[in-house]
Amino acid sequence: MADLPVTGATEIRILSAAFNDMKHTIRGLMDERTRMIAAVAHDLRTYLTRLRLRADFIAEPEQQARAIEDLKEMGLLIDDTIMFAREATGRGDSVAAIIDVGREVRDFISLRQEIGEPVSGTADGPALMARCAPLALRRILANLTDNALRYGKTARLQTHAEAGKVMIVIDDDGPGVPEDAVARLMEPFERLEPSRGRRTGGAGLGLAIVKALAKSQHGNLRIENRPEGGLRATVILAAA
Repeated sequence: MADLPVTGATEIRILSAAFNDMKHTIRGLMDERTRMIAAVAHDLRTYLTRLRLRADFIAEPEQQARAIEDLKEMGLLIDDTIMFAREATGRGDSVAAIIDVGREVRDFISLRQEIGEPVSGTADGPALMARCAPLALRRILANLTDNALRYGKTARLQTHAEAGKVMIVIDDDGPGVPEDAVARLMEPFERLEPSRGRRTGGAGLGLAIVKALAKSQHGNLRIENRPEGGLRATVILAAA
């Protein structure tokens, strides 16, 4: 959101300046909070490494395997947290370029199908060029597809152009979510599924990371229930 113009009558200028200062203060506090979370997550990696080494000395094979799996999930959560923090504060290392979104989506579908995942889609037709970092787009596709497969068992991808935008749509056949909870899905650490496991409830960062990645590329993410059932995620990118 851009600053309000400090023009007009004296009272309006004073109010606009105060609003801009308040906005910058709030943004600074949010960035500082996010940086602190990233710093803590980064430091936790040292302790995870030590615990992983100590897990090798657990005598009971079953308990050792469980401990190693828990540590692996903790490591993935830390990776997600650091990625979210970097993107949310504009410190990601993704460099924007003009890419053919349709080709990227086709390649992504082929890779997922090669490993036997129920991923399908249509990304044919004329080239859909957008300004987006290739790595950011691949992370977006991976997170949204993983989310669709986790809750909806299948993922269907489509691309099309609309009003100067390139749209990437990912549908699933899951149960959807209550309408009053749709907006909360994109909030960090928000989970509608109560479990703590990554394979079921996840860490609550997948969609928040996608939203931050999309915004870092001057795009957006829209989540909605499909009329026929399931959830639809739409990534909106500026056409190049």
